[in-house]
Amino acid sequence: MVVDVALKILSIEDYKPDQILISKAFKDRHNFALFQMDKFEKGIEAARGNRVDIVLLDLNLPDSPGNLETYKEFSRQCPNIPVVVFTSMADEQMGLQAVRLGAQDYLIKGKTSNQVLINAVQFAFERHRDELFIRTFLTQSAKPIVVLNWKNEVRWINELAEDLFHRSAAEWVGRIFDFEFSENPQFNLNLDGDVVGVARSEVEIRGEIFHVLTFGESSTTLF
Repeated sequence: MVVDVALKILSIEDYKPDQILISKAFKDRHNFALFQMDKFEKGIEAARGNRVDIVLLDLNLPDSPGNLETYKEFSRQCPNIPVVVFTSMADEQMGLQAVRLGAQDYLIKGKTSNQVLINAVQFAFERHRDELFIRTFLTQSAKPIVVLNWKNEVRWINELAEDLFHRSAAEWVGRIFDFEFSENPQFNLNLDGDVVGVARSEVEIRGEIFHVLTFGESSTTLF
């Protein structure tokens, strides 16, 4: 059946005009199945019960904590479901902050066409699937790993790297990797007086290049 292979989208939005716009965007598109809720708690229940693939989340629902706390609470209760947040023009900075906290994307109300919405949902789901693969790789690695984007911002970090640098992922992801490193495939990094061997490689995900830094145990261990 078509519904079995459709991307299941849950929209949690209480403003009727936005509900209608979202519904129209996915109407008659058989590769999407849209569910809509107008309350935060009902949305969480639906996310858990319907095995949805992705959520469109309004940050200011009547029964939600409000603003970024809405995203944080949803992410806490449904950590494995990717989220695209909706924000107003006045709250665009909040959308950016939500992305830094782990949301896949943000969309501005009143400035999003049907096709932009569809593309954002599809891309966010595919990116989340790729990220799950990367997180599994990081978790299974026996060495500290930090992954940087093209702007040298920390994108992913495993627990071993958190221990090595004495920084949590929460305080480092989305921020510049503030240690000088080489573009060479192997180099040494001075870390608080200790010399640590580093292997640098690159990986492409959805057209974006990422630097993968794998840290060894000493200056003679580079991979």
